[in-house]
Amino acid sequence: MHKPMLSSREVRNGKNTVAQLFACKVRTYYQSDACIFNGGKIRNNCEYPRGLTLVDVQSELPFRDNFMYRINMTGAEIEDALIFSETRKKGTGGYLQYDKGVTFDAKYQKLVTVKGERVDLSRSYSVALPIALLNGMDDIAPLKRIGERLKSKSLSVTNLPRLQDIVTKVCVLERWSEMNLLLKDFQAADTDKDGIVTKEEFEIFLNKRYPDITDCMVELFFGYLDINGSDGLTVEEFTTPQVTPLMTGFTPTDAASILANRSRAPSCGRNGGEMKLLQL
Repeated sequence: MHKPMLSSREVRNGKNTVAQLFACKVRTYYQSDACIFNGGKIRNNCEYPRGLTLVDVQSELPFRDNFMYRINMTGAEIEDALIFSETRKKGTGGYLQYDKGVTFDAKYQKLVTVKGERVDLSRSYSVALPIALLNGMDDIAPLKRIGERLKSKSLSVTNLPRLQDIVTKVCVLERWSEMNLLLKDFQAADTDKDGIVTKEEFEIFLNKRYPDITDCMVELFFGYLDINGSDGLTVEEFTTPQVTPLMTGFTPTDAASILANRSRAPSCGRNGGEMKLLQL
């Protein structure tokens, strides 16, 4: 089946493929029922016929205050927010985008599905969204009311992940999972047989297995796999990457720095040598 081209154009006026992709990655990270965010977060206004790269993600999401938060909303509250967006915020940065599990009928102003299932307006759903929307950004009244109820302005954003960091982490770990590296691969990488794969062993293993791999991808893989920041990977970390929110010694600043040092984006390739281009 033909997939729609990824584009961040017209993100303030209608359903957008880049926004949908990002929202889906956030859903994966939080294991939430839905993700919504304001289209003004996306800034590059580009088309990507070959797909996005991780460097493109940073360009599309440049703001450093994109702090995300998970709350519970009823189906009716989600519908109210999307109706408000469609009728009051179209053409502005406050126009709401959402993941592919959400279906909203703009013509009839009805929420149809959440998580790919027929919506129950009385049911509570877990929803990931920018905490700034709860605090009044873009003046989306239904979300402001929820923020007032939750007293969201009193919450610290210090430990909240940013949208761009979530997308980067999920994409890197999904790529690692696609490489399908198993126990035998861990044992091959663990050359001194002490049950831990050091960063040096990791680099040697990947460069031997995938000669075209970049230093950028090696650093990102190791950083996100090393959950506790010990500079060594256990067999569980190596074979079972953790996408869901967990503490890690590898910070968003580390990832952003690695990507900023790239002169060009990691390119397409199924051999594990580069970060696969991101597609819907």
